Amino acid sequence: MYFAGSNALGRFATRMAVWVAPPYYGRIYLSRMNPRGCISPNATMYHPQLKTCRNVYIDDHVLIYRDNGGGPVELAEGVRLFSRYHRADR
Repeated sequence: MYFAGSNALGRFATRMAVWVAPPYYGRIYLSRMNPRGCISPNATMYHPQLKTCRNVYIDDHVLIYRDNGGGPVELAEGVRLFSRYHRADR
């Protein structure tokens, strides 16, 4: 996770870390391994004004996009976004 980022090496490092981590809440520790947090390579971001703070976790299949007339989005420190397909009671 040290190399995680938006470039090719960063995406590869994140993919490898997520691949070996347990699913769902077991992956939260990945957000603490890098100050920029952990955004899954399977998450989709279409928002030019998205700002993430420290230790944010965004799970697989999460979609963040800006609709017409939408404003900026800031995810505060320690925010965790999980896919609707992942439930803790399973």
